[in-house]
Amino acid sequence: MGGRRAGIFVLGCLWMSSWVGGATVIGSVDKAYTIGIAGLWYCGAMRVGCLLFAFTSTSLIQTVGKRFSFLTYPELIEKRFGTTTRVIATVTTFLAYIAYTSGQFLAMGKLLNACLGWDLTNAIWISAVSMVVYTALAGFIDVTITSLAQALAISNTLAFGLVPHGWY
Repeated sequence: MGGRRAGIFVLGCLWMSSWVGGATVIGSVDKAYTIGIAGLWYCGAMRVGCLLFAFTSTSLIQTVGKRFSFLTYPELIEKRFGTTTRVIATVTTFLAYIAYTSGQFLAMGKLLNACLGWDLTNAIWISAVSMVVYTALAGFIDVTITSLAQALAISNTLAFGLVPHGWY
């Protein structure tokens, strides 16, 4: 939670850039190619959902987190539902993020493969190593700034690029 300094808008952008990431965008492009403009609505619907979450739930979660000095969501879940639920939430979140992170590595690797002609396996490894090193060196605040820029880029691309282009 960025030392509990991140505001509602920034947390909403973090959620959006996490959920509407490279794997989602590449998957949506594939769906758009297969079924048309309807395939792009997935990204748009996720954007709306993340914004709704930011404006309806983030403030409450942030308030409860500050009140009890929580650093993670599993701590919040444990306080409300007990230790067993925290363990289940932690394990399922860990497994989900393995799949999510793998999708991000694959998306970036495919982008490097398509744009630069690199071997896909090497491009995926380069992507994985560069993301891990950047995150480890930059810290949460820099990752937050990057996520904010990514969320704004996703929103602007959807609003001003893909959706208007789909009407033609």
